Amino acid sequence: MTTIYSPRIHNLGDFIHVFPTLSGFYKKYGKFSFGICPRLKRFNGLVDFLMYQDMFTEVFFFGDRPLETQYIVVDDTGDTEGNCGEAYIQTKYYNFFKQNYPDR
Repeated sequence: MTTIYSPRIHNLGDFIHVFPTLSGFYKKYGKFSFGICPRLKRFNGLVDFLMYQDMFTEVFFFGDRPLETQYIVVDDTGDTEGNCGEAYIQTKYYNFFKQNYPDR
């Protein structure tokens, strides 16, 4: 089972832009476990909403359970190279993922 963490993205505006990257991962590898920033707890029903997306086996808040030994991190610190008109933050997520996990 693959676990993906998004440990520091704590506002919905930036968080929602991670979904194109996660969707691509899901389409290629299947469902995965997803750990999100604990600061997102302030949005009631977020975990339930995410579970309706059918790409997660579970959604939990980072730090609520022990860290997995093998995991993938998705973050917004990638560059914006190759942007084709989509939101820059989406390009940053995608490039971070491709730079840090080139075999995926």
